[in-house]
Order: sequence, then structure tokens, then C-alpha cells
Amino acid sequence: MLWYKSPARIWEEALPIGNGRLGGMVHGGIIQECIDLNDDTLWSGLPGQDINKNVLPVLHKVQRLVDEGKNYEAQKLIEENVLTGYSQSYLPLGRLLLTYELSGDTKGYSRSLSLNTAVCETRYTCGGVNYFREVICSYPDDVMVVHMTADKSGSLTFTATLDSQLRYRIAKRDNSLIMTGDCPSRMIPDYVEADKHILYDHKEQSRSIRFSVGIRANVKGGSLIAEADRISVTAADEVLLILSSATNFEGFDKMPGSSGTDPLTKCMKILDEAAGYSWNELLSRHKADHAALFDRVCLDLGPQSPQPTDKILAAYASGKYDPSLDSLMFAYGRYLLMACSRPGTQAANLQGIWNKELTAPWSSNYTTNINTEMNYWPAETANLSECHLPLFDLLKDVSKAGSEISRVHYGCRGFVLHHNTDLWRMTSAVSGQARWGFWPMGGAWLSIHIMEHYRFTCDADFLKNHYYIIREAVLFLLDYMKPDENRYFVTNPSTSPENAFIDAEGRICSITKGSTMDLAIIRELFESCIEAQSILKIDSDLSDLLAQRLCKLPPFQIGGNGQLLEWPDEYVEEEPGHRHMSHLFGLYPGSVISPLHTPELAEACRKSLEQRLSNGGGHTGWSCAWLICLYARIGDGNNAYRFVNQLLTRSVYPNLFDAHPPFQIDGNFGFTTGIIEMLLQSHKGELHLLPALPDNWKNGSVTGIKARGNYTVDISWREHHLVRARITAGQNGVCRIRINEAFTADKYVERIENSVLVKLTANESVNFILSV
Repeated sequence: MLWYKSPARIWEEALPIGNGRLGGMVHGGIIQECIDLNDDTLWSGLPGQDINKNVLPVLHKVQRLVDEGKNYEAQKLIEENVLTGYSQSYLPLGRLLLTYELSGDTKGYSRSLSLNTAVCETRYTCGGVNYFREVICSYPDDVMVVHMTADKSGSLTFTATLDSQLRYRIAKRDNSLIMTGDCPSRMIPDYVEADKHILYDHKEQSRSIRFSVGIRANVKGGSLIAEADRISVTAADEVLLILSSATNFEGFDKMPGSSGTDPLTKCMKILDEAAGYSWNELLSRHKADHAALFDRVCLDLGPQSPQPTDKILAAYASGKYDPSLDSLMFAYGRYLLMACSRPGTQAANLQGIWNKELTAPWSSNYTTNINTEMNYWPAETANLSECHLPLFDLLKDVSKAGSEISRVHYGCRGFVLHHNTDLWRMTSAVSGQARWGFWPMGGAWLSIHIMEHYRFTCDADFLKNHYYIIREAVLFLLDYMKPDENRYFVTNPSTSPENAFIDAEGRICSITKGSTMDLAIIRELFESCIEAQSILKIDSDLSDLLAQRLCKLPPFQIGGNGQLLEWPDEYVEEEPGHRHMSHLFGLYPGSVISPLHTPELAEACRKSLEQRLSNGGGHTGWSCAWLICLYARIGDGNNAYRFVNQLLTRSVYPNLFDAHPPFQIDGNFGFTTGIIEMLLQSHKGELHLLPALPDNWKNGSVTGIKARGNYTVDISWREHHLVRARITAGQNGVCRIRINEAFTADKYVERIENSVLVKLTANESVNFILSV
């Protein structure tokens, strides 16, 4: 539970609720309650890709310049001719304001968010009356619900209003209050100088997304009047307020409302259906749905402190270690993923679904050079596989939209995605500097998630239905890569996301060929494609070609200080403490580098981490979370925990949202992932229990986390020793487990070197009891 003794003063103190589509930030006010609203399809812009038919001839010139070692000249050519356009922006929907008539002093205030039930509560006593307010955002009924009671009859008198930063109108419809409006047809990002950042179509001819929000109240006792611009409740005993929203978005490649979609009709239909249930019914359906996902996993590092969350944070930052804060933050990441990414919704963006700004930081878009992927790192390991599905819906759209960019801009088959996309599935390179704008590897990285989903679920039908996306990502790279002077196949031009080096003339440059991250992603993707082809028994010719091409990729390079190089040559870095750890992709989230199978490269990754950190790296929340995962992957639990501690002391807001700063949700998800990586890893067909247990977690347990191969794992430990483990199979198979201590098992086990093998049938478990 997150809880506080005073209302939120700023948005970053409010508490988030969501059903994947509809989101709210609950402030817990006394005289005035404010709930900020979001809808996952509320974006600026219109369908269409930024097609530039002049890119391909320029690209050939760029490649020749890179081959000649003229990287800076190649960079200038890219920035002047290839980088065009920006993604569109995710927008705030509006606010629900509840303004109360109260008298007397307020006492006994508290507000809370229960992660177990996804119920937000506000309690206080005013004038001798105890007030109680509950807020939920229901996935089964697709509505936000506010329930209000008081222990003295006739005590609830308030008005409910709606407003928005967008262009909108308010009207009454029967006993409901309706807000309708439209979105800007174009937005320029906040980091770009422009006369106007927000551009609307003419009001009467707007082609952009239109929206509707509706609220309806039911009261017991007192009176209710729906007025032209508000709902007024007087002297009620109990109030149930139901809110819904809808837009006329119909798909990334369709004009909004082109098939006659009316957001008001959709909105009212949702309200009508939900209004048929009582509060107890709505709450029960909501809790059952939430528990079915949330209760799968529990991390216990000790009892939660009785102090309010902000006090726990402050004490933790002052050096008073509290392991229950680690487990609370872990659970919060699972809660947030459930709240912003559910089957049938849009994928989680830079802020999940919670955005208060009309011109949001980085447009609150999808940034695919780390942030979008990190959002979904915990989906499988934290046993929320269903929450991964919206990412694959996005990927289906992107693979279609990116095929034209691949063909026209690159002369390649398949599809390409650069470092940004949005609701309209923009896939072209982004305006600005080449270090971020030119990075054609987003589609490849996202496509690896398809194989990861299969590895955890063993869902062959899913793999069969999504294999074509992996194949298309592979085809682009097969055409894009060219042999270098050593006959290795490399990407050209290439960047390492958002980083740069100093060239021989002292100029800042980011363009080269065959960056280490590119090569690591390509290895992971090609190996994933070969694995999928073997499982599905298809595309044997392509599989053979990929096997040959893998042998022709250049090896990873180690520098003069023993570090893994980020580029093919050992350049001087412009920012040695850069926030991105791109060249360590092969260690995590990839698996082509590991301490067990490639110890020399794993040690080079450790050297790279030391070098990056000694120069100030890891200073953003999401970067800090990535460090947890990287150190866990090399088995260094204490250094992994160092960044657990750092994120909680330097990179969270009072409501535990991750601080880039500003707020980005990826750090929350990366944190949860890193905790699991410290407790369980499952690479190369082997489950490794407690691979990076830190000294700070002396005793604890975790239940329900997932391993590749569709295994569910429960672990408990005492005095830093594994004492019990239970592994449950999702299907028939042989489970390989690394256990280095003496144990007894309730099923026959065969030892193989440092691992044990056990054959399990579907839903069968094996229990290990170890001696301390």
C-alpha cells in the first residue's frame, strides 16, 4: 500500500489508477477532489507517413562517405537531408473536479492506494462527520467509479464538473454531464523552437481525433440535479459517480471517424451498461479481475513499515535501510503495468497512460531505442504475460507502416522503425541530430519481444501468428547490411543511441558503421528467427542463410582498458558518463554475452560499467534501472542493489513514479525487472536460482515469478542461503536448474556438472529443500 497523511500538492504526489485504456491521477483533496484523466487513444495528428523520395540517393552517398572514413561529412548529409518530421503527442483528456461544501476542522486525514485491490481511498473527519471516498478504474466494465459515503446522513453536498486543456464543450444529456472536444491536428515537440507548438484544424472542419467524456451520478438520500455545466448533489447519504470516455480513433491508417464512429455514442453506451450495476457489484468485478493478475506474484523482504510512504522514502534516502520499500516498489511496477497495458488497449507509452501536460516531455510518445522495450521487460518474468500483448498489436501496425519507409528510403525489403513512433505508427527517421534521429534498429529490437513471449509461454499459435513480423525485420537487415573491408557484414550508416564520439579532427560525431549495439541486436534477432523457424518447421532456406550470415558478423571488440567497445574503433567518447548503456545490449536485455558462456566478454562489460559509472553514468531513473539488470546478469548482487538503493533515493517522486527527471514510467518497469533478475535468471535453457542475491536481503521469499520454458518459480532464503524452491512446469519437458548447495528433492533428479535435470509433466512441480 502507498499511503499519505495529506492530499497531493502536485501531480507527482497523486495516485495512479487505470484499466489499460482509461487512466486517472487521484489527488485526494478535501474541499476539492481532482482526478486528472487520460485516454490511451487521445493523440494529436492524423494518419500518414513522412515519405521522402530523396532519401535513398542520399543514403548511398552517406554509405560511401562512411566507407571512406568521412564520418562527420556523412553525419552532416544525414542531418540535412534524411531526418524529417516528428512524432505526434499523447494528450491529457481533462479533469474531474468534485467541490464539496464542508464546515469545521479536518482531522484524521489519510489517502491510500492498495496495490492488492487497485482501490484508491481517501478518509477524513470534518465537523465531526467521517467521510470516505473510494475510486477505481475497472477493466471489466471499462469505467472509472467514485464511491462516496459519510457516517452521518445527509452529509454529502458537492458539485461535479469536467474541464480540459483541449478544445471542448460541456453539455447535459438526461442525467449525465458530457464533455466533447477535439485534438490538435499537429503538434511540434516542446524541445523544438517554433512559433506555435499546438495547431488545430478549423473548428467546424476538424479532421483530428474527437473525444467524449461522460459522468453520471446515483444518490441515496438528498437530491441530484444535472445542470448545463455541472452535476449538483445536495444532502446525500451515499453517492456513486461513474465516468467513461471514448474517441473516434479507428486505426493508425484510417481517418478518425471515417466509418462513422461517434465517440459520444460509444461513451454513453459504456455508461449505460456500467450504470446497471451497484457499487458492490462494480467493486467485486474490479477486484476479482485485478486479483487474477496481481496475486500471481508476491515478493516478501519483510513487513511493510507502518509509516506513510513519503516518510519511508525520506528515511530510506537518509540511510535508514528498509527492505520492505524494495518490495513495495517491485509490486508497484507490476501494478502500473496492469494499469496501463491490457489486452485490447494501446501499448504503454513514455508515461504509461498518465500525462498531465498538453506539450508533454518528448511528446509522451514511444521511444524505441530503450524506453518502450524497458516498459515490457517485466511482462514475462513478473507473470503478466497478457499485459505484453498491446506491444505486439503496436508491432503489427509498425511492421505494416514501416514497409513503405524500408522500400522508399532504404531500397530494402521488410520493415524499418527508427527511434520514435506514435498512435499513427510513424516509422521514419526523426528530425534533429543523427545521434538520436537516425537509428533504424527499433523494429529489430521490438521483434525480439515476440520470441521472448514465446520462450516464456511456449504458445506455438502465438509464434505462428507473429513470425512474419520477425521475418520482415530480418529481411530489412539482410538487405541493409553490407560487407566491410574485412568481409564482415555490418550496418552502414550506424549509430549507438544518443551517444557520440570525438573524431580525429576534434569534431562531435555519432555516425559510423557496425556499432556494437547494432551487432548485438542482429545476433539476437537472427538467432531468434532461426529458433522460430525450427519450432514452426518453416523457411529452411532463410534459416540456412541466417546461419551463414551469423558467421560473418564481426566479433565484439575489447578496448585498451579491457572495456567492451561501443563502436568498431576505440574513439574518445564525447560524454564518458552517458546515460545509455547501448553497447551492453548483448549482456542485458540480450543473452549473447554471459559470465558462464562468454566470460571474457562479460568481464569487458563489467569494465565498461565501471568506466561509465566513474564518469557519472546512471543518473536518470531508467538508466539506473538498466544498471540493476546489467549487474544482476553478471552475478554481482551487491552492485545491483547499489542501484536499487540509488533509484529509490535519487530517482523517484513521492508517489513512487520514476524520475528521469521528469517522470518516465520505464524506470518503474526496469526496477521490477531488475529485482527478478537478482532472484532468478533463465538463459540458454537453464534456470539459475538466486544468481545475484545482495547482502541487504538477508531473508526473504518470492512466489510466482516466471522462467523461460514456461516454468513458475517460488524461492525462499534465510541467512543469504537458498532453503526452499518449488518449480512448476507449464507443459511437459525437462527442466535444467543450477543449484550449488546440498539439497533433497521430492522427485528424481539427475546431476549434470553444476546443474540438475528433472523431467516434469504439465502442471507438475518439483520441490527442493536445501540444508543451510
